Amino acid sequence: MPHGAMIPAGRKTANTHSLSDCRARIVLLSTEGLSGREIGRRTGVAAQTVGKWRSRFERDGIRSPSDAPRGGRPRTIGDETDKALCK
Repeated sequence: MPHGAMIPAGRKTANTHSLSDCRARIVLLSTEGLSGREIGRRTGVAAQTVGKWRSRFERDGIRSPSDAPRGGRPRTIGDETDKALCK
C-alpha cells in the first residue's frame, strides 16, 4: 500500500477519528452499489484503499481493527482542522 493511501487527497496527516469517519463512508457508499473508483472519487482516497476497507469490513465486520501503528512525522494540524478536511 502506498504511503498515506488512507489520507484523503490534499491532507498531510490524519487521526484515528477522521480515518474512522472515512472508512465508515466507504462502507456506507459500498451498500449503494458504487464502484471502488467512484467511492474513491467521492471520499478522496485511492480505489485500492476502498477495496482494502471493503474487504476488511466483510471479513471482520464493524469491529475491524484500525491500521497498524506506524512511525512518522508528528501531527501538524489540530482535531478541528482535521474534522473539517474529511467531510
